[in-house]
Amino acid sequence: MKNNELFEWFLFAGAIFTFGAMLFAFHTLDKEGKKALEKKKSSNR
Repeated sequence: MKNNELFEWFLFAGAIFTFGAMLFAFHTLDKEGKKALEKKKSSNR
């Protein structure tokens, strides 16, 4: 295995990891946002 191939694999793995982390963060924020919206709705009543 050449260094160039290793570097490309590292970039590929890094991109996948970053994408996964972004999805996870977005999902968590979405949950928190829905909770906040529900709180607003219940306080308006």
